[in-house]
Amino acid sequence: MKRLLAVGVIGVGFCISSVIAPHTHAQNTLEIEEVDTYEEFFTSYLTENISHVVDIPALLNEDLFIAKNVDGPQILIVHTYPDEIYSDGSSVVDAGKTLSQLIQDTYNVQVYHYYKEGYSLGRVGAYDRSSTDIKDILQKYPTIEVVLDVQLDLAFEPNKDEFARVSFVNGLDTYESENKAYSENVIENLALSAQLKTANNASIVGHIFVNPYTYNSDIDVKLLIVNFGTDRDEMWQVENSLGVFTENLGEVLGLK
Repeated sequence: MKRLLAVGVIGVGFCISSVIAPHTHAQNTLEIEEVDTYEEFFTSYLTENISHVVDIPALLNEDLFIAKNVDGPQILIVHTYPDEIYSDGSSVVDAGKTLSQLIQDTYNVQVYHYYKEGYSLGRVGAYDRSSTDIKDILQKYPTIEVVLDVQLDLAFEPNKDEFARVSFVNGLDTYESENKAYSENVIENLALSAQLKTANNASIVGHIFVNPYTYNSDIDVKLLIVNFGTDRDEMWQVENSLGVFTENLGEVLGLK
C-alpha cells in the first residue's frame, strides 16, 4: 500500500528532533508513536492554505546519482548569508571551505566554492541575489549537478554535544503559484533531503523544514539548503558534522 504524506497543511508539522528553531513559526507536532511512515522527516513551519501529497517512498527511491569522471566541477557550494558567524568567530564560509576540501579529497570530485571575502548580504532580497550568482556559475560550468547552500540556524542555548546539529530547508515554490503544483526540481530537492536524512550515519540530522517560498528551487539542479549547526556552535563541532555529512552525501550521490 502506497504511503503518502501531505506537506503544507495549515499549522501541522512533523518532527523527530528536539532541535530548536526559534526563527520558525509556532507549530503543532505529531509524536513519533503516532506515525508509521516517514512523515516525521518533514516539518512545515510556515502556514500555507493548501495541502499537497508527496509519495515518500518514491522520494527515497529517486535516483540521485551524478555522473562520474567528469572534467569540470560537479558540486557548487554557496552561501546566501555569507556573514553568518559561529560562537568562536568562524563563519559559514569557513564551513564551506572545509566541506569543499572534504568532498574533493574523499571522492575526487571537483567542487566550486563561491563566496566573496568580507561580503555581507542583507536579509531582504538575499535569495534573489544568490539566485543570480548561482545561475551565472551554472552557465559557466554546465557540469555542475548539485548546489549546496551552506548556512547556520539560531539557538537559545549552547550545544554541549560533539556534533553540530544539521537541518535542511526545502522551498516548495508554491507561494505565488496559482495551481500550487510542485515542479520536478522541488520533488528532486525533497528527495535529496529525505535520502540524506535516511543515510547510514544520519543521526546528526534534525528537522527538514518545508516552506512555500521558492528558496532558489526554480533552478534546474539538485539544490539543498543545509544548516550546519547554530550560532551557538563552534567550528570543531561543525567540522565533526561536516565529515559525517560528506559520507552521507557520497552515498546518496553515488560517489562511493
